[in-house]
Amino acid sequence: MAQTDAGYGTVAKVLHWLIFVLLAVQYAIGSIMPHIGRKTLNEGWVSWHFSVGAAILFFIVVRLIWRLVRPVPLLPTMPPWERLVSGFTHWALYLLVLAMTVLGWAATNSRGWDVNLLPTKRELESDFSLLPQLPPNRAGLRLESPEASASR
Repeated sequence: MAQTDAGYGTVAKVLHWLIFVLLAVQYAIGSIMPHIGRKTLNEGWVSWHFSVGAAILFFIVVRLIWRLVRPVPLLPTMPPWERLVSGFTHWALYLLVLAMTVLGWAATNSRGWDVNLLPTKRELESDFSLLPQLPPNRAGLRLESPEASASR
């Protein structure tokens, strides 16, 4: 599981793709969830957004520690300016993801909300679904099964 002389090792690759998937999921949840305003409750998609953000924070810290302990040797064929730009870009991305998650955590805590790495039982039982909620039945249509209406 150690880094190879030619590039990234298994642990670095797993952390890379795990963080990528978590960021993609976070983006999708952020697109689905309601805008966080003054009256927004910490439930449903909002709560999942916080949990995924906490997971990203955890794994980006693990990734940074792994990168510091096991640096990746740059290709000797790279010109010095490419080595400089490559190193700067990698560290900038790490720090930007770290900053976004820490700022999200700070904003959440400023509201007095808890941030959990894993969803709590309440969050798992919260009332949300993957599909948008249907509008109330204003047309007087029956939305129950014939068995339910027969038992009345």
